[in-house]
Amino acid sequence: MLKTGLPKPLVNYFKSRFPIILGIFLILLVFTGGAYYLGLKKNNSNNNYSQTINSHPQAETTIAVQIEPSVNTQNQLIPSLNPTAIYITGSSSKMVSSPPEWQQFTATDPDFGIKTTLSLPPGFSFLFTGSEFTIQNASDASELWDYSSSVYRNNDGVLKNHYDGSSRRAWYEKRLAEKQSTDEIVGITEKSVNSSTYLEITVQTPAYDDHGVTSGTKIGKHFIFVQNNILHMITPVSNKAYTPSAQIPDNIGSIFASLTSVQIN
Repeated sequence: MLKTGLPKPLVNYFKSRFPIILGIFLILLVFTGGAYYLGLKKNNSNNNYSQTINSHPQAETTIAVQIEPSVNTQNQLIPSLNPTAIYITGSSSKMVSSPPEWQQFTATDPDFGIKTTLSLPPGFSFLFTGSEFTIQNASDASELWDYSSSVYRNNDGVLKNHYDGSSRRAWYEKRLAEKQSTDEIVGITEKSVNSSTYLEITVQTPAYDDHGVTSGTKIGKHFIFVQNNILHMITPVSNKAYTPSAQIPDNIGSIFASLTSVQIN
């Protein structure tokens, strides 16, 4: 009869080693279970910490950056209590002079004692008519301008220079009021000419038809320049002088650069 099973010496060997094997197995079981428990607890702790942070979000910090405004030195607006604004154009180092083809004129008002010299584009003339100075396009006689100064007789007949060196704008507004002019100032630009400046004053004035009936308004430009403490004014007269095709406005800088005026008595 055949015997099955392990040999007795081998069985005795396993019996003697069984407590050791069982102890190792229990140690592995405890270690594995403890590691799993600790890992699970750590994950739960992290989740709770994350939830705590998310439930109290930190406010964002805003840093204000101050940006300096850019300054346009070529065209600056001067604040004024009057609705009409004055604009100053940037000065240029380029000297303005009359082109060589221009003609020089000298006219004298013997009553006021004013002698004025200036240069004009080809085709224009400057003369004293006996009562006023005029600048006229002699080629077609359609563009006509008036020249006057701050030297004139007051209501008492006293001849004097009425410009006192004050604001050119304020003085001219007062002058228009004295003349009971219908011109309304709607804009003023100060422009440079060599070492000085002049005012380009935009005015609105009534327009009339061929029968002398008011037919609306038109826009024109008055030019104001001070030299030797005398204020010089060039203003439009004819309808052509109020149009964009008028030549004097495009050449006024060179005209003022050539102008000299003195009192001779």
